[in-house]
Amino acid sequence: MIQQKRLMDLFAGLVSIDNPSLHEAEMCARLKEELRALGAEPREDDTAAKIGGNAGNLYAYFEGEEGMEPLLLSAHMDSVEPACGKPCSARTEPSPPMARPCSARTAYPAWPPFWRRCAR
Repeated sequence: MIQQKRLMDLFAGLVSIDNPSLHEAEMCARLKEELRALGAEPREDDTAAKIGGNAGNLYAYFEGEEGMEPLLLSAHMDSVEPACGKPCSARTEPSPPMARPCSARTAYPAWPPFWRRCAR
């Protein structure tokens, strides 16, 4: 079962981290904590030194069961502007219609009743 408050708190915490391109070290550290809590041992490569950044690529592996298909998830640790100074608060009222992607409204009629507004 999805724990909506835990999910909202995690999302708000991650969104609040300053993470412009080449300056993702704080995000990387937080993701390592979260991944360890889920049972993975995250590894960071040496890309930071090669590109002039402060964090490399982050990899985490979870053991599966024999016969299971492998699953790969990929994401960015940086974000577009405003990447800094963006406190995030969770709201519990339904989001305005334009705040959600149209495809999400169509495909998921029970879209979670919260939205985020982040500002500098």
